[in-house]
Amino acid sequence: MTKPAIAMTRTALAISGLGILLAGAALAIGSEHLFFRRHDPRDDMETIAKLQDWQMTCQPRTMKKGGCILQSGILQKGTNNMVAELTIAKKDDADVLSIVVPLGVYIPAGIQLTVGHGSAKTIPFKTCLEVGCIANVSFDSGLAGTMSQNSDGVITVVAGNGKSLSLNFSLRGYNDAISARAVDKAART
Repeated sequence: MTKPAIAMTRTALAISGLGILLAGAALAIGSEHLFFRRHDPRDDMETIAKLQDWQMTCQPRTMKKGGCILQSGILQKGTNNMVAELTIAKKDDADVLSIVVPLGVYIPAGIQLTVGHGSAKTIPFKTCLEVGCIANVSFDSGLAGTMSQNSDGVITVVAGNGKSLSLNFSLRGYNDAISARAVDKAART
């Protein structure tokens, strides 16, 4: 072979080698996205979403038996101190609505829950802790439907001095929170 033919062969070989190297690098980088699809970042970490007046906190999706908790606080006008909180969470195999109100309530009276212009439902207190007194009610399809069709509600408690205290709560964002929770639940199956 002549020197130009040998030089041409070495140049072609070098270009081919460089091409194979670049193709291999592109394949290695691209395969992570094309062949080995990345999973949703919510699979590995707790997520929190603010949906107007409701907040959704979800455990990592890798926890197949995990789930999301929906919460809404009732703030004292003027100070923005939280005076009560509504929480919807799964307990055993059913959803439960828990309502926490400040200490100092008259326990035997329980809580009166009114959603929209519906009738009040009395919920007995389950316990009192440092954070306040807690009342639980089954979050069945009837209560869920009533909440989805209204924009607000009222919790009424009786204070230790016998006076009734009404605490208004908002349902703005509730429907979005319920929908987002359903999406999270479907991603766990």
